Amino acid sequence: MNEFLNRKLVIDTHCHFFNLDHIPLYAFLERVNLNFAKIASLFIDLNKLLKEYRKFIVYFESEVQSNIQMVCEEMTAACENAPQLTGKAKILTPLVMDFEKAQKHETLNNQMTRLQNSIHAKSAYLEANDIRIFPFVGIDLRRFNKIKAENVDIRIRSLISDYVDDFDTWCGRRENLDLNDGDIIGIKLYPPLGFDPYPDEPNNTIRERYLAVYKGFMALGLPLTVHCQKESYKLVENKIKNKFTTPKNWEKILGTDGLSNLRLNLAHFGGEDQVLLTLNWTGDDHYENDPEPITYDSINPGSWTWTIIKLLKKHENTFSDISAFNFKDRKAVFSLGWLLCLDRSGEFDELGDYRLEDKLLWGSDYPMILSNFNTYDEMMKGFVSAMDIGNLSYENYETPREKYGENLPNQADLIEKLTEKNPKKFLFGL
Repeated sequence: MNEFLNRKLVIDTHCHFFNLDHIPLYAFLERVNLNFAKIASLFIDLNKLLKEYRKFIVYFESEVQSNIQMVCEEMTAACENAPQLTGKAKILTPLVMDFEKAQKHETLNNQMTRLQNSIHAKSAYLEANDIRIFPFVGIDLRRFNKIKAENVDIRIRSLISDYVDDFDTWCGRRENLDLNDGDIIGIKLYPPLGFDPYPDEPNNTIRERYLAVYKGFMALGLPLTVHCQKESYKLVENKIKNKFTTPKNWEKILGTDGLSNLRLNLAHFGGEDQVLLTLNWTGDDHYENDPEPITYDSINPGSWTWTIIKLLKKHENTFSDISAFNFKDRKAVFSLGWLLCLDRSGEFDELGDYRLEDKLLWGSDYPMILSNFNTYDEMMKGFVSAMDIGNLSYENYETPREKYGENLPNQADLIEKLTEKNPKKFLFGL
């Protein structure tokens, strides 16, 4: 095994190094939510708008090599500013987007080759700073639409062979975790690009092929990260996009014979809006006129986050990163802490044997965080604070400490689990 993986680590399971060479401009603007109100402000205060998005825009204008060093420097500074993370080696797993089928903007091959070449060009810097970078290759499942199920493994091998020196050697090194910077270690699927991961069509031939693809990933030991949040690049209308992106698709896929143990990261945990939606509170609707504390009442079973929790509790190899979580949203942070406490107290035990705190992953979603946070350090501080469950509070709501006393998740343990222990299970099966 690579000795690097035996060290104390901080692992970012969700970040990006792409730029505008890789992403269509209108998709970029859609993702930053440059809506009509903001466009109108161009005529009112252009400088204010540019200041708000300056760092985000500059990132997408910059060369990949420059962005790699910037993110690594910011991550290093963030870890040094957090006592629980100081002095640890670091791993980043940048996720590549496969825009080729959706928009023919740039070939996947060009994007992957540029990324790997950029990582290799920074190898001396990465080595000197105890950092490793292992990409996930993005794949649009429509690449398999005309491939017979029995030939899917050949197609997977062909796709990956473009980015490894020798496929069989890569498989051996990957299995033995003898990894080098730039090695592919996983697959990224982004259904909002326009594909349904569990299509419902008359003869189900496409679904059969996609299920064979997932089994092919499993056979190679490749973890799979899938976008699982309503906010996304918008290349199809919202109704279709949400149909493709909902975690209910993965409920069906994991329920298929042979796929229960798929190593899967349902990225974003549904997003903070769905975390908020998961909890119902007594007195929440008349807080202004009622001095009584607002207390936890029940679960809203219709939220995406609740569907994800059910999958995390039931299936051993399911995980969910909390990348792009807005830690400035105090109620969302409070709700996340409550979910962890409810699960720890046994409230969700009927769903399965696994603890939620053993299934969540740290991820930044850099540079997408730059609309809420100025730096990696600012976001990391928000994460560290959010893991201090005993000190979470929000307005007149009952706190986890008031409910559970000292029987709360420990901050240092949670941080270690989300930044090291859980990511190592997801990425490497350790």
